[in-house]
Amino acid sequence: MIEDKSTYAHTTSLSTLMKMLGSGKIKSLRHIARETPGQELSVELLPIPVRLTLPASRAYRFMQGVKEPDKVFLTRNGYLPNYGDVVVTKRLGGSVAKHDAMNSIPEEYTTRRALSLKNNANIYVPDEKLDEIKSQFAGYRFRPKSELGLQPYGLSDRVSALLSKVRNRFVKESSESDGKFKRLFGRNAQLVGSEALGINVPGSSDTDVFVPYKRKSYFEKALARMGAKYPDLKMNQVSLGREDKKTFTGSVNGQPMDVVVAYGPKAEKFRTVFEMAMKGLDTKKRREIVARKAELKNSWFFPETRYKWYKKRLADELGLRDAYF
Repeated sequence: MIEDKSTYAHTTSLSTLMKMLGSGKIKSLRHIARETPGQELSVELLPIPVRLTLPASRAYRFMQGVKEPDKVFLTRNGYLPNYGDVVVTKRLGGSVAKHDAMNSIPEEYTTRRALSLKNNANIYVPDEKLDEIKSQFAGYRFRPKSELGLQPYGLSDRVSALLSKVRNRFVKESSESDGKFKRLFGRNAQLVGSEALGINVPGSSDTDVFVPYKRKSYFEKALARMGAKYPDLKMNQVSLGREDKKTFTGSVNGQPMDVVVAYGPKAEKFRTVFEMAMKGLDTKKRREIVARKAELKNSWFFPETRYKWYKKRLADELGLRDAYF
């Protein structure tokens, strides 16, 4: 039987299913801990797919801050084999919400209401247990597990899901940062530097903002506004002789910041190259760069010199040094 794409799945163990059939419902961890605190439950250490078996009362305390224990968790288009041998499928409507927590679960959804095991539900159990379970419990739609038309989510699926969530969060945070700087410096402003690339060692980088313009008149108006709006930002002396680029250093609302205001083809080239560098870095490469930078900063052998050399080499690899002006 091929399940419909709007079908949601809840995977559990055979022993937990036996207890569910007593009430006829799938309940949240909070409800189970309150009603049967000694019931053994399997819970997962997020975001790593490692599971522990604990009494419901302990599981409830353990999962607070890790997962919302007042919700029932579901997957769509697939099920999680390591959660147990039983899969309950249901077609659900507006009470289900997409869950984008930082874990390794693909297509995760939640609902706050208990779910009936009798109404609009298929319960897939191991084939060898089907006849035995059917004879014990009437009024349920039991099916052999071999007929389950959903894919099992394996380790590769879960790794891909986690990496995708990390990437999406990074894109979202970058977009939110750009929005903040656009409100401060105009619609052309964007976050640049290590922070924007996602390769900064936490607590070690100033905030770098780039504000490019195509027209000189807009560039000059922006410079006039900078001095009036942000007196704590001071123009660097090296900028005085530059016609197409001015660099300001200081703080805005107490946040240390370097702001570059520029115009012309060189400014446009840097903006384009920087955006290409952002898109060219995947999660694995970002993690490697951050680890290497942290290692160099904390090394005993000429840390500052080696760190600066590494940053220059990295800028070459990303194509950024050729766009510096």
